[in-house]
Amino acid sequence: MSRTFRICSTSDTHGHIFPVDYATDAFKPCGLLDIAADVHALAAQPGPDGEPIPTIALDAGDTLQGTPYSQLFVAGDASEEDRAATRGLPHPIAAAFNAVGYQFVTLGNHDFNYGRGAIAAYLDALDARCVCANVRDLTGQLPIARYAFLDLPNGIRLGVTGLVTDWVNVWEAPAHLRGLEVTDTLAAAREMSDFLRPRCDVSVCIYHGGYERDVKTGAVFSETTENRAWQIAHDLDFDVLISGHQHISMPGATINGTATVQTCATATEFAELICTLEDDGSFHATSRLVPVGDRHEDEPYATLLPYEERTEHWLTGPVGTLTRAIPDQTHLDVAMHGSELAALFNAVQLDASGARIAAASLTGVGVGSGFPQTVTRSAVVEAYPFANTLAVLAVTPDALKAALERCAEYFDLDEDGRPCVSTRFLKPKVEHYNYDYYAGLAYTFDLTKPVGSRVTSLTLADGSPLPDGPIELCVNSYRASGTGGYEALAACPVVRTIDESMQELIVRYLERHSPWAPHADGPTAVVTDRRRS
Repeated sequence: MSRTFRICSTSDTHGHIFPVDYATDAFKPCGLLDIAADVHALAAQPGPDGEPIPTIALDAGDTLQGTPYSQLFVAGDASEEDRAATRGLPHPIAAAFNAVGYQFVTLGNHDFNYGRGAIAAYLDALDARCVCANVRDLTGQLPIARYAFLDLPNGIRLGVTGLVTDWVNVWEAPAHLRGLEVTDTLAAAREMSDFLRPRCDVSVCIYHGGYERDVKTGAVFSETTENRAWQIAHDLDFDVLISGHQHISMPGATINGTATVQTCATATEFAELICTLEDDGSFHATSRLVPVGDRHEDEPYATLLPYEERTEHWLTGPVGTLTRAIPDQTHLDVAMHGSELAALFNAVQLDASGARIAAASLTGVGVGSGFPQTVTRSAVVEAYPFANTLAVLAVTPDALKAALERCAEYFDLDEDGRPCVSTRFLKPKVEHYNYDYYAGLAYTFDLTKPVGSRVTSLTLADGSPLPDGPIELCVNSYRASGTGGYEALAACPVVRTIDESMQELIVRYLERHSPWAPHADGPTAVVTDRRRS
């Protein structure tokens, strides 16, 4: 007789606990508290035999970072008044995870953003077991296991392991990894697959990493090792692979016998997998993505509410003004003609770093190119949601040109010869944030030329030539790692770092420079007709 169980999985919840959209300060069906109510309702439903199906909840990481809520009460930016108002309350993230009833979680790359102490506080307060086979705590103090087993009421023995993309080593500040070792993802996955297979009925891998190939066709999306979910599913012997990191809504696929699924970010949906083990030992699963509903249970909503009330109070305070609002424009328009919001980010970076030139991207959600005339912390967080710090690199003219050639890859020409956004920046994940806007330079792209040969002029902003030797360029910590196709920047020496978050630097800059007059850095000319070049 076949036996069935249910997996409810999430990933990349990024600090979303309450049903609120921080960008608009409005109610939104999302957050772990609403997910808890939905998972509990599913788990209570009777199965074919009239009894509830055994249900387990899993999460694939990127839990601690991503909202003003987590910035205040996980990163530690809360004021003494905020701390006093929330003293004695349970952990602001772990309490919500405990309410869902997760049995197993793994770590995501952003969970390292606030350092070892934040991870420890979260895991110590968590009921779930953290499984992450390629993270080793050199002190032996963090409750991180390589694998775990779970015996379900119907007799099925689950073997569960977890993994995080080993690009944590590329992105994360060394201080945040002190006492931790992140090893090769695929090697750890292979070891765990071989170990678990003879010791359990069903093996599950929770991987904070995405798909490097199309899950349906196998077409290659990326040659890097940042995402290896397709290879793990295809080459290894897991029954279920829960994927994350890319923020893609992928309702389910089977890759060489492995059932896999990925949810989008910010706790707006979860995956339901109905898994069946047949008498002959064969395994199969069906899956779907479930939009989060609009209800929550009374607890721990009421207990955690003071955290949310302090967050809302913090967000609404004005921090500066512009001489006029910056309107939203399409990604293509600002990439071709310059971004006033990116120019503000660059002004902040130059002010904080003292560098000669700067590069910034648009990191916000949606179009994300606009900014209100009266700027609140909420607007800053919406426009710049990540916990990036800054680095000053000594870049050569060749490295600069290589970085700009990568920017020029953002464009393609459609069948009518008009510029459009290249699929290189749209699949498998939308990556508008990997197009950079420069301050202090003037440059021209000719889109009729082949990729890699499109930069036709490059000078300092005043038209003078670049120096023969290195010049100081300020970029965020993400870009300094070379991520997004900017390996040429990763090879440049780091002159100094500014170890404060860009969010706080933006706030302090506007406090000192209001009203700030919007302008676009440039000029940047994008040539699409050789007769104009």
